[in-house]
Amino acid sequence: NFPEEDFVAVSFEHLEYDIGGVRTVVKAIGRGKPVLVLHGGSAAETRWMDALRAAGIPFAASPVGQVPDAASAPAQCWHFGALGLAPGGPADYARRLDALLADIRVLAAAREGRPTTLLLLAPRPGGPDAPPTPAFAYLDAACAVVPHEYGNLEVKVLQVDPETVASPGALQAAAQSGGGRTLALRGGRLWRRAFAPLPAGSAENGSARLRRGGAYLITGGLGGVGLTLAGHLARACGARLALVARSAPDAAQREAIRAMEAAGAQVRTAALDVADAGALRAFVDDLEAHWGTLDGVIHAAGVPGGSLMARTTLDEIERILRAKVAGTEALAAALAGRMPAFVLLCSSLTAALGGPGQVAYAAANAWMDAFAAAQSASRPGVWTSVQWDSWAEAGMAARAAMGVKPVSAARTLLKEWRMTPASCWAWGEHRIGGVATLPGTAYLELFAQALGAVPCELGQVVLTEPMVQEGDAVRWVQV
Repeated sequence: NFPEEDFVAVSFEHLEYDIGGVRTVVKAIGRGKPVLVLHGGSAAETRWMDALRAAGIPFAASPVGQVPDAASAPAQCWHFGALGLAPGGPADYARRLDALLADIRVLAAAREGRPTTLLLLAPRPGGPDAPPTPAFAYLDAACAVVPHEYGNLEVKVLQVDPETVASPGALQAAAQSGGGRTLALRGGRLWRRAFAPLPAGSAENGSARLRRGGAYLITGGLGGVGLTLAGHLARACGARLALVARSAPDAAQREAIRAMEAAGAQVRTAALDVADAGALRAFVDDLEAHWGTLDGVIHAAGVPGGSLMARTTLDEIERILRAKVAGTEALAAALAGRMPAFVLLCSSLTAALGGPGQVAYAAANAWMDAFAAAQSASRPGVWTSVQWDSWAEAGMAARAAMGVKPVSAARTLLKEWRMTPASCWAWGEHRIGGVATLPGTAYLELFAQALGAVPCELGQVVLTEPMVQEGDAVRWVQV
């Protein structure tokens, strides 16, 4: 059970802006330091740039992927690249995030630490009240994560109808607005995203959907979160549970399943790739053949992120997106024509709040959030995406924060430390966005301590994942 005030709903609220005053500011900025517009050359982007020229607003245009060097990089960058894009599929989503990260890396380096505003234009036909397009959710994810890694970049997302060219002054108003990171243009007005508590009683309404002896499918069902939710359903309603995971259950997972069965549940497991649409559909068909109607679905499958933007590759993006993006699409296809009482997508607060090394993971969860919202436009209340915080005793974050990974027979454990940011000064005093982040030189010092008097030479060291920590929870570090 969670406090009711911890749940929030998203809406947009109006911000006032003065077009005439903004245009004066833009022209002042434009003297010698124009706004940089990155574009993909589409007809929609060209219309927006023509409107800027007609309004007398100076800017420098450059193709996406060709950010100018340090000598000419401006203090403001408006990224039009998504305006001419069709929605596309999971592969397109991954490539577009990868391309955007390339522009962000170059822009951050070109500005050499100087303050820079990056305004990302996100297609939203019909305005902020229209169903979102999941294909552009990577822009929101980048907006959330960039400030954690590039302190000089202020990033905002502006939702626009790509077919309706807005007043040029509205773009500068959005870039200079202090009213939030996610903004929208609608009816000649500028809006910002806001959060508000859900109405009282929402938790009780959700519990009322559970059916005694109901049939429930849980993807990622053998993970910490999946097993926790499955255990709740077993105890709450003696459910029939189908737990899907990438592999068969191990000894600890089998013990958890026995506990569910002791509570009155029936449990069935399946080892399959949730992103394999054919395999998932065949399994759902078989479930219905044996159990009848599927009463609810929980999508808890996922792969954690970890690389900083400077080292995030397309391969890593595709790996992290697979379960949450392709997996959700496969799940929706398998459920076509079926009427479960609910489909719960397990998202993460990372999608909204970001975090160092989390851009691919944030993009995966932001896509799920937008997909659930789009599905709810046609079937209100069925599809829900929950941005979970870190779970204290389950899930990927808990394993990373508390778990000690077993050392395989092919490796030798030299030394391990029980650490907190308070006990390790190099960790506690080095913070990015207020979050303790172990610097690279500290890793080398840990290697040296583990080796002791053994002489060694370290070369071409690549650090792929940052060790970050909020608060003073204990971490075990092994070399």
